[in-house]
Amino acid sequence: MENKLVQCWACGQEFTAEGGWEYCPWCGVLVCFVSKVYLSNSFSLNMLTLPEYRIYTKKVTKEEALRIWTSASVRDQCVGHESTVQVLNKMGFNAIPNRKEIKLLPGDTMIVFQMRKRLPEGKILSEDEIEQLGYDFYYVEVL
Repeated sequence: MENKLVQCWACGQEFTAEGGWEYCPWCGVLVCFVSKVYLSNSFSLNMLTLPEYRIYTKKVTKEEALRIWTSASVRDQCVGHESTVQVLNKMGFNAIPNRKEIKLLPGDTMIVFQMRKRLPEGKILSEDEIEQLGYDFYYVEVL
């Protein structure tokens, strides 16, 4: 396995490491740096855990999003609405409803299923409404 520059989630210091887990040489906490890919229907700055990040985003096609998701070795889902899950499953994502809070670390990525229009407060869409309103996929990487 090759060396990789990683950032400690606790103290923010960068260090060169090898493998998937290593102790931070500055503060001693155990750092996991196996990247995780999340599937979500939103992205929020509240998902970040450190005081400073760089974030890369890119609009991607449905095919690119599916390729990134299915090729990831470590995956997690946070799509809470059943109708959104059903639309994603018709595309091959094999998602399950899983409404939860996530915290992103450097190296983590997300595939965000984003509606093209802001919805009224509390509105839950049917599968047909999701298709009618339209959606896009975005790739988000925490650097």
